[in-house]
Amino acid sequence: MKTEYTLCALFSAGLMISQVQAGITFEDDFESYTPGDSPSPTNVWVDAEGMTVTNGGSWGSQWVNNVSTDGWSFATLDMPDAAVMTISFDAYFDTADFGDGYMRMSMNGDLGNVNRLDFGKNWDMRKGTDFSMDKVQHFDVVMNLSGATVNYNGTSIAHDSFAVWVDGAQAGPASGTAGSGGEYPMDQSGSENNTLITKVGFWVNAAAVQLDNIEVRDEAYVIQYPWDTVFNYEFDGTVDGTVFSNLGGWDSLNQWGFGFINTNVTGARLVHRPESTEPEFEVNKKGWNWRGVILTNGLGRAVVTNEAIEFKMDYSMFAYTERSNRNGIDFFLTTNHTALADNTAPHEASQQYFGSEPEAQMGFRTKQLNWEVGGAWPDGGFGLTLDPVNVGDVQLSMSLNAIGITNLSGGVAADIESIPMTITYTAQKTTNAGIWRVSVEIANADGDVLQSYSDSSYTNQVLYDAEDIYFGMYAFHNAEGEEGAEMDNMRLRILHEAEPVYTPYENFLITYGLLGESKTADSDEDGLNNWGEYVFGGNPTNGNDVGSQPVFDAVSGNYIFNLIGDNSVIAHIQETDDLVIGTWSTIDTVAVSETNRVLNAYTNSVGTSATKKFLKLIVD
Repeated sequence: MKTEYTLCALFSAGLMISQVQAGITFEDDFESYTPGDSPSPTNVWVDAEGMTVTNGGSWGSQWVNNVSTDGWSFATLDMPDAAVMTISFDAYFDTADFGDGYMRMSMNGDLGNVNRLDFGKNWDMRKGTDFSMDKVQHFDVVMNLSGATVNYNGTSIAHDSFAVWVDGAQAGPASGTAGSGGEYPMDQSGSENNTLITKVGFWVNAAAVQLDNIEVRDEAYVIQYPWDTVFNYEFDGTVDGTVFSNLGGWDSLNQWGFGFINTNVTGARLVHRPESTEPEFEVNKKGWNWRGVILTNGLGRAVVTNEAIEFKMDYSMFAYTERSNRNGIDFFLTTNHTALADNTAPHEASQQYFGSEPEAQMGFRTKQLNWEVGGAWPDGGFGLTLDPVNVGDVQLSMSLNAIGITNLSGGVAADIESIPMTITYTAQKTTNAGIWRVSVEIANADGDVLQSYSDSSYTNQVLYDAEDIYFGMYAFHNAEGEEGAEMDNMRLRILHEAEPVYTPYENFLITYGLLGESKTADSDEDGLNNWGEYVFGGNPTNGNDVGSQPVFDAVSGNYIFNLIGDNSVIAHIQETDDLVIGTWSTIDTVAVSETNRVLNAYTNSVGTSATKKFLKLIVD
């Protein structure tokens, strides 16, 4: 879809302690303190001198830093006694500050090995396995000294036990991985028979542990998130060389070595770079130079209307040198799931790759569109296709420069790795039969959105009616040299009653009550379609308002036009000297970089030497 403006010109030129709701006996969010203070009052926070209230950093609010400058720091939280208790808190464990130290939660204020739960390298809760580093996580620690089993949250906890939940998923000692379930014994020394939990101590042997939003309840409690997690792979703590298909949660289908786990300075990553010669990529550990498909065990239920399937990951591209229009990796939803042995054929069509059976697939394919740095927009750089019917079409693209690949020379890759990109794909099941609202967003490490795309009327009846949906990945076999991809923090969730996230153009339509109208529709019948009204600042419901029109200044020779501040807008300036037999040629392309949602002026110097010239502005 393109919008054209043709100009014909003839010219010669904090809340503290409270009991505000049932179950909560204490809460502290540290917002009422002055930075530099220790938590108070002293009859609740005991020996809290090692804790310092701080602001800024990863939280965006005030939090408490438990600093262990002398190797140990201990603070006790003395709250009302209870036989069943849950202490909830948000925590951030920084790799540099936490190191090989640990944080001990000791019940009843005991400093020793009685009634304790340790977070550390090789302790009860193991870093990189049971909890992550360098990110804010929510913890619910449930304790039971009631003398009986307590039921809660669809599970139960035995007497004399801890249960630990991280971001709503249970972590336990059964297999040492988050979500596996299980309990930790409370009286680990066997020397006590407590019947009440009287206080909780935070004992830190690390440079720093950051805590916030502490809540204590006299009941078994787990935070309820508005989503169901299907899988969440962070790869931290995974042994280098582990083949991805050997990790739990994936069925063994036709695996031709999709990829392996490799640890570098930024942590453990899933790598698919089949022909890489980097020394750490040992033979048979880098992903074979062949295609591979892996699928999950499925969502386990049908998706109901207004729910959304969300796939999110960190993705770094390694560029193909002297290659154009190369496929990367497919990430897709499908209805078919037939467990086949390795290399067994035939395979279900929809399990092979994105586009092999489009009526049963939704998702996207990563692509390298051009290897040249600064290649012609939108053809140069990184792209995504979301249409399994027309897999050659690209719905979203960015230049190589925009993703940090700035130094390709000839056939030699001098700087081929992109910046880490966070890709979020969402498919929301609408109330209209067969219709999904699909969106994808690419952001940098700071959370700044680099590019986005959405389709509010994406049709897929098969998946709409499916009783179960599976997620697949497909890696292509035509890799050469150092190219490929690294992936991390791969997460698949079902969002309950998901709130739609609208694009700037859709917000424009909402303003005029036209949401759902296509870009090509001309709602006010003034000859300019709705997309043109948006781009040039017009009103799609007023036939007399077409916004700011391009003009030519015959004195300066400048072609002047205004475009909306939306980085999905691309404008092409074309010219011809004969409208009858002449052909249009593109003399310049403008890729809008602003995101301020206001009109921004652009000037192109055309010159005044020609006796006649016709100019056209095409916006897509």
